[in-house]
Amino acid sequence: MSPELENEPKKEGPPKSGLRTMVGDAQAYIKDKNFSLAELVSQKRGRDAAFEEKSSISYLKVSAFVFAVLLILAIAGGGIYWAGQKLNGSAPEPEAPKPLVQAEKEIPIEISSARDSDSFLSEWRDSFNLQLPPRGLAYVKIFNKEENKFIGSADFLKLAGANPPALLTENLASRATIGLADTPRGTEPIFIFEIKSFSSAFAGALEWEKNLPKDIENFLPDRVSLDRGENSFQDVIIANNDARFLYNRDREPILGYSIFNRRFLIIAQSPTAIETAIRQLSLFPPER
Repeated sequence: MSPELENEPKKEGPPKSGLRTMVGDAQAYIKDKNFSLAELVSQKRGRDAAFEEKSSISYLKVSAFVFAVLLILAIAGGGIYWAGQKLNGSAPEPEAPKPLVQAEKEIPIEISSARDSDSFLSEWRDSFNLQLPPRGLAYVKIFNKEENKFIGSADFLKLAGANPPALLTENLASRATIGLADTPRGTEPIFIFEIKSFSSAFAGALEWEKNLPKDIENFLPDRVSLDRGENSFQDVIIANNDARFLYNRDREPILGYSIFNRRFLIIAQSPTAIETAIRQLSLFPPER
């Protein structure tokens, strides 16, 4: 062999490419770490699932936060709207309380305030011309626009300018029915108050007798003379209930009262009106 051939470098096939591929790198990595391609894919899926779960929890937190903010805004908006309505004088009118007795008619009367007795008396006196069924009753609903409420016991006494003894006023419950009753003398007023304590209310009513006619004189029709024949109330029986009545010089009843079932103080001008109220309360007792 010639020296030229000995010094000639040996050919070992085509030269290797210097470019790297993703597949090759992956295969090399797998071979170096000694696990399979399936395990690699499984790990990737696990990381993806964990990411999705974390994203889902974050989404729920954000949704809950947004809902809470919207709820707070809605409540605040409702409060602002209600306050605005009240300031503008357009608050919804409350529901009228149910009368203590069954009434054939209801008469609404509005007053501007608890001191507005003049406008009330004008409408109140007009109601004496109302025609009611025989032994019928009417319920007069008195609404105070200033306080946005229907008046109760204490408010009516204030409106009337009456000043009953504290022993009576402190034992009046809030429920009261101001109304009208059909009698042989025509339509007459009737006042029914729920009481808390029979003994205290009765003692207060006895004490009030000397001022009672004068206190509610403006609320009575003038068709009957209030000139007293005697200066004291007398005991009478009305529908098997004790009552007390005052008579004028013509022996006509002026004013009287009875406490029915130890729960209801009834004040009226005639025994007929009190009897009508007692029969209604007996047949249709109001709920406690």
